[in-house]
Amino acid sequence: MAKTKQRAKRKAKKQATKSSATKRRKVSEKVCFVVCAIGSEGSNTRKRADQVLEHVIRPAAEKVGYTVVRVDEDQNPGQITVDIIRHLLEDSMVVADLTGKNPNVYYELAVRHCFRKPSVQIIENEDLPFDLYSQRTIQFDMTNPDSWTACRDKLSEYIEAAAKEGESANTPVSVATTVMAEVASGQPLEAAMESMQREITALRTQVSRQQEKTSSPGYGSLSAPKSSDSPQFTLQNPPVVSLDDYNRFLSSRTLIFPSEEDAEKAEEE
Repeated sequence: MAKTKQRAKRKAKKQATKSSATKRRKVSEKVCFVVCAIGSEGSNTRKRADQVLEHVIRPAAEKVGYTVVRVDEDQNPGQITVDIIRHLLEDSMVVADLTGKNPNVYYELAVRHCFRKPSVQIIENEDLPFDLYSQRTIQFDMTNPDSWTACRDKLSEYIEAAAKEGESANTPVSVATTVMAEVASGQPLEAAMESMQREITALRTQVSRQQEKTSSPGYGSLSAPKSSDSPQFTLQNPPVVSLDDYNRFLSSRTLIFPSEEDAEKAEEE
């Protein structure tokens, strides 16, 4: 009997939360959509998702004026997949919890990236895939209450920073399309230099993140430098790079410069 009452109480509380989220959304244009692994009712995945939502994401986003919505809280009628895509395209902010490497989470984040909409990433004690190193990401530890506070504070800052960039934010998709456009314009060398700069920035980010993780384990840490901190490079008397060389660079991430003989032939042509 006691367990039945507890379940009924939890269910009523969840329904109240859903209703409150729906009402708040109607009067607020600043909506933060949460992308994460949710899991089935009562599962460990669901319990963790609820803890992260209530102790980290919701207070952090509400602090800077956002209404927080997770798809299972949205009571609007319609197909759940359609609702998710609508949130990804229309909501002013997305916070993605990448913990567990859930394929649905990465798919939804990719949709957001394709439309160059602002987003912030969080992850619990896991390494990021290489292509996401340059994106704003906060490391945290749900077993450490102090880490919740650090993550909340950092998340509020990141949300505000992402909002200022708006649809001018760089994503892996926007960077790739820019490089493709530069190659098509007949300027492969410039494109190669910019790609190399981004690669070096990503490596610097990885080193910085590992250093911070080692010096302050379990606390919210910066996983990507701000754009103003990105290194700038000026290449004096650059070598001649053919389009084939650049294509090899894209596929192997290693730029192969031509020999002096090839360079002299290219200059003569």
